[in-house]
Amino acid sequence: MARDPSKKGVRKIPLTFLDWIEQNYGPTVAKWYKTTTGKGKAEATRQRVDMSSEVGSVGAYHEGHFQGAKDFDVDTAMGGGPTTGRAMRPEIGVENVAHGEKPRISRRDMRRLGIPPDWVTDFYEAILESEGQKVIGNLDVQGAMDVDAGIPIEQAEAQSRVRSDLRAQDVNISGDRYTGTDSPAPITQLPTSQAVPPEFDVSGIKTGEGIPIAKPRTTRIPKVPKLDFARSSVKLTFAAPMEEEMVMSPSQQLGFTPIEQYSQRRF
Repeated sequence: MARDPSKKGVRKIPLTFLDWIEQNYGPTVAKWYKTTTGKGKAEATRQRVDMSSEVGSVGAYHEGHFQGAKDFDVDTAMGGGPTTGRAMRPEIGVENVAHGEKPRISRRDMRRLGIPPDWVTDFYEAILESEGQKVIGNLDVQGAMDVDAGIPIEQAEAQSRVRSDLRAQDVNISGDRYTGTDSPAPITQLPTSQAVPPEFDVSGIKTGEGIPIAKPRTTRIPKVPKLDFARSSVKLTFAAPMEEEMVMSPSQQLGFTPIEQYSQRRF
């Protein structure tokens, strides 16, 4: 695996991929995929913004990708993870930053649960979901966060299925996502032969460890007074002028208060 050398990776549908859809399935389907993908992405953004607002902290939740957009599959040349609602669920910000471009769950579980690890798979999942054939047990928002918290993925899958069944019975449960069933894929053209997935240009991708995405941030640390424990007493000098110097013994500096000082306190 390797990382996309660009700073933001592939955050939008690659134009070469839209051209491939148009050539094999027609311009109407290409336009449909772009529209339905935009709706799913907008909903994922709204969910993480609303969840951040609920806890009163901007950016508390991120649009957690199951397959990083910068995590290119060099072997198949099918690009990195798609930035669509089918491949994203809100994730606690610090956890999202912690695993970076590494997969959120195993790729085996992604394939089993219908979570697309690349753009081509996302396109076919979009068609199936628009026809009401979403994979049973596909993780909803709660299920994805349960897995983040350490719950076995099979248990999160089962609970996601229960919530999905209840939503189908008009029970109001948050955490669902847009699947496009209101606008099924308008497929009127099929490839004349087996469609070969497009090859994304990965000539500039470095193999192995890849390249750093960004330099680690640094924080300015305020100056602190210097302590000289070699002396019998410690002299503290502060920036602001004081009426008299404060002289403390090493034990006082470490937090130990002489017994006689307790008797002088008023409770």
